[in-house]
Amino acid sequence: MPEQLRVASIGDAGHFNLAAAFGTIRGVKYAAAASDGYGEARVLLAGAAIPVFERGYLEMLDQVRPDVATLGCWYAHNGEVALECLRRGIHVITDKPALNSWAQLAEAEALCAANPSLCFITEFASRMNPAFRAAREAVRSGRIGQPVLVTAQKSYRFGTRPDFFKKRAHFAGLVMWVASHAIDYASWASGLGYLSFQGWQGNLSRPEYGEMEDHVALLARMEGGVAATLTADYLRPAMAPSHGDDRLRIAGTRGIVEVVDEVGTLLSNDAEPQVIGRGPTPPLAVANEYVATLMGEGSGFYSTAETLRMARFLLAARDAADTGQLVQVPSPQRSAAARSS
Repeated sequence: MPEQLRVASIGDAGHFNLAAAFGTIRGVKYAAAASDGYGEARVLLAGAAIPVFERGYLEMLDQVRPDVATLGCWYAHNGEVALECLRRGIHVITDKPALNSWAQLAEAEALCAANPSLCFITEFASRMNPAFRAAREAVRSGRIGQPVLVTAQKSYRFGTRPDFFKKRAHFAGLVMWVASHAIDYASWASGLGYLSFQGWQGNLSRPEYGEMEDHVALLARMEGGVAATLTADYLRPAMAPSHGDDRLRIAGTRGIVEVVDEVGTLLSNDAEPQVIGRGPTPPLAVANEYVATLMGEGSGFYSTAETLRMARFLLAARDAADTGQLVQVPSPQRSAAARSS
């Protein structure tokens, strides 16, 4: 890894958590901004004297040759851009979904296996939230005994959304954009992977948004026989006190850990409820962790393996919600053969 990381941003639709590093973290240089070919190029640092490529990212990749690309494309297109970067040996930090098809996952697995030094990070910023980190540590340290039941929720105000939400070909689906958070922190905090999903989804409140879903409910089987219920929606009222409502509950054989309103609480038979962590997520902490991961010095919260693992879970969950059928999560070895044909 070079001493100075030259970072290019692609797209105009993501959170771009790495942008907090520009001008604040030594060794990180903002080198260029480019369109994803659908939206516009978005410059992430005011006054940045960088080249801007409105005609698309391929020209930028050829001319600038960045070390790292941070992606915030129209959601369904992150995967195609990520693969183009990985083919060129460029590290990728991307918003969700990192990959949008089983074929993309198979190619990403092959590229990353062929070049193990590549870093491919999905921006699940909740992993740096103090409340979710405390919940994870409570489970890992055995404070709730063995996990038995996991419940997770991600709810947002709808507000005003861009027109690309109306088409699955651009939006990718509510599972991939919103439920992905709940699917991630339920697994990450519990320490358990998913074995199968069944799901239901629809759009009852925003028919003018066409192919977009406004709600999804998933029932999942996790490792160790643990059951999980996972929901996401765009039904949070406009006058609610916050834009989002993220919740997690992990019930175990000796206690329960909960995260509500960015407060982590431990409940047990032996003591009064105890606050074990409190948000919000510090933006610079997220960017610092991404940079540390790129440099090989991270906590392990983010990695190429985690990105590929979560992509597999999300693709299976979306298949389940799309079909209403029980969908088994394929193993890494089986995913390409099982899903690309």
